[in-house]
This record gives sequence, C-alpha cells and structure tokens, in this order.
Amino acid sequence: MLRIKRLQQLRNRVCHFEPVWKPHWFTPSGTLARHWSQAVAAFRMFHEEMQDLLGWSSPDTVAVYRSSFAWNWFNTLCTTHAVQAFMRDHAASGQLMSMGPGLGSTPAGPEAQRPASAGLSTSV
Repeated sequence: MLRIKRLQQLRNRVCHFEPVWKPHWFTPSGTLARHWSQAVAAFRMFHEEMQDLLGWSSPDTVAVYRSSFAWNWFNTLCTTHAVQAFMRDHAASGQLMSMGPGLGSTPAGPEAQRPASAGLSTSV
C-alpha cells in the first residue's frame, strides 16, 4: 500500500508541475540525503519499486517497459555521471549522444566535435 501511495504522490507532483528531484522525497522515511548522489541512488530505487508494482499487476507490461526507449532513457539520465555532466555544462548535457548500437543518435555538425565527456553515457 505504501508503494501505491508513493506513486500517487509522484503523480501529483508531476501533474501539478512541481519538481520531482527533491532528496527527501525518495530517501527512506523522508530523511534528507547527505549528498546529491544519495538522492540519485534513492530515485533509482524508487524506479525499481515502481517497476515491481507494475509487475504485480501486469508482468507483460513491465517486460515491455524494460525494453522501451523510456526505460533506457531513464537509466541514462538518472546516473551520477549524467548529473555531473549537467553540473559541468548544463547547456550541452541535454545533447543526445550515442547510447550504443541503434539506441540513440549521434549529433551532427558542431556538436559532434564535443569531447565525449560533455555528453551523457549509460554508466551508473
């Protein structure tokens, strides 16, 4: 029941255009994360819990989700590496970089000349 309540709270924040990246919303018992990387780890854990919840109601749907672009993109963006890339250069961190064979796009033009460290990777 707690997972359903947490999902409802996230849904309400998203629908009311509230920020979802608050450290205390994803840590156990609402305690503040001591470092932003703890908030990233807690958000990833929340994502796993929501997949478990989805799997309880529809195992086929969770399998489809785990093979989707949305799942891949979440796991690309919700990493300490992605947050560090954003902190280094928030204007360039949103560029779509290759995520592997056939999974993303490689930018063309001047953006293609950026060093790989300016973009996002799938490492956790």
